[in-house]
Amino acid sequence: MSAPALAAPSPPDSALQTIHRMHGVLQCFLPRDAQLTLADVSRSTALPVSTALRILRSLVVEDFLVRDGEYYRLSRTMVRWAAAIGDPVLDLRRAVAAPAAAIAGSTGLDVLVFVEEGIDAVCVASAHPGGVDRRIGDRVPMVRSIVGRVLYAQQAGGAHALLDIVDRAVDRAHPGRATSTAGRRRGAHELVGEIAGIRARGWAAARGGDGGRWRVCVPFTGPAASPPAAVVVEGETAPPSPGEIAELASTTLQLLGRDLVPVAR
Repeated sequence: MSAPALAAPSPPDSALQTIHRMHGVLQCFLPRDAQLTLADVSRSTALPVSTALRILRSLVVEDFLVRDGEYYRLSRTMVRWAAAIGDPVLDLRRAVAAPAAAIAGSTGLDVLVFVEEGIDAVCVASAHPGGVDRRIGDRVPMVRSIVGRVLYAQQAGGAHALLDIVDRAVDRAHPGRATSTAGRRRGAHELVGEIAGIRARGWAAARGGDGGRWRVCVPFTGPAASPPAAVVVEGETAPPSPGEIAELASTTLQLLGRDLVPVAR
């Protein structure tokens, strides 16, 4: 009796790999609905020209992209996908666009706007003093970043309610990890302590984080029904002094139309 045939290994160009490549190609067109050539896409994604062309053609057929001569751009039907996210996020983007540009212009620093999405905070708007900034879609972990702490600080409720929220977040962020409930609780208590400080101060700061960049983060409340947001001002220069950080936080809040006051509980 012959041995059962072994399952064939997944081909290099698997369905998952194809989806990953398509995602990478679409990312090239964000955040400014850029018009790109085949060469632009191939260079941005590091894909061979033949592979990039095949993906571009597929995306045009499926109405994700439109081709105009040698240029490709996002299809206007993609608006339906954005609308499906919900008007609150779009309203937030519109509300924060002008002040974010003003902050970037007055400080010469990058400005990013994050909202909570599961265990991460995702960047939904950005401004850059030099023009286009491709940071939209960037993610940072809620439980390990000042962005998450500022978002948690805007949660309603006192210390006990916040402790439960953060405890569940720590658990979601480390599924299956052999960490005791007591250990998770200690971590949650530490986070709650930091968040209480943010609530009292009205802002947060971190130095030497992502690639050596420093960040000042403040809360932002947009139009009614829009999600709480965290506005980040960051730079790559030598970290400012504590006094300069406090002044930058105050300036940022003023340009957002807020005073430097404790975060509402």
